[in-house]
Amino acid sequence: MSYLHTPENKGYHTAAGKFNEATMLVSETAEELTEAYRYLVGLQPVVDELLSMNALKGWNKHDEEVIPGVAHNIGPIHRGARFKNITESQLIKLLRAISKVDGTLKGQLSTVIGTVPEYFNPQNADQPDPQLSRQLVKRLNDIRREAVVEQEDLLQNPDLITDDIKPFREIWNWYYKKLKKQKRKNNPSAMLFH
Repeated sequence: MSYLHTPENKGYHTAAGKFNEATMLVSETAEELTEAYRYLVGLQPVVDELLSMNALKGWNKHDEEVIPGVAHNIGPIHRGARFKNITESQLIKLLRAISKVDGTLKGQLSTVIGTVPEYFNPQNADQPDPQLSRQLVKRLNDIRREAVVEQEDLLQNPDLITDDIKPFREIWNWYYKKLKKQKRKNNPSAMLFH
């Protein structure tokens, strides 16, 4: 189960220190994020095949980048992703892209890769300014922190990994390279060492 939540400060800070106003989509369990990541991993080959057949009408650069963008945010750390929550804006863009794919398949996407995970269907989506209680936010953050520790341990000890989750770079290497290039561009001193 997931929820939309507007933080007290009305947004979040990027790694570069920039503040972005946003309503966040928060998960109740770590497994939800993993299930959603697996769904996106399964969605990408369908998109690639439809694109190779020139079958996705109205597909644009935003649609192309939202799937790996969301996957990079929600995927497991030990598989090369960030294991963070996404924004409501990212969710809306992702659902539009999924809708285009489903429309092209004439409503048969769920038979190809399964139904859209619960994570992408927040419980309080009908609320105009969704705000969760402090207790619930604390509990959700505690659950996420525990999962982050576990995933960082797996990252440090890859021989302990027992899941069959595909690594981010294996599916979206082009997007990974783009992120790396952007990081260098935004941090000129990093280029001195590469």
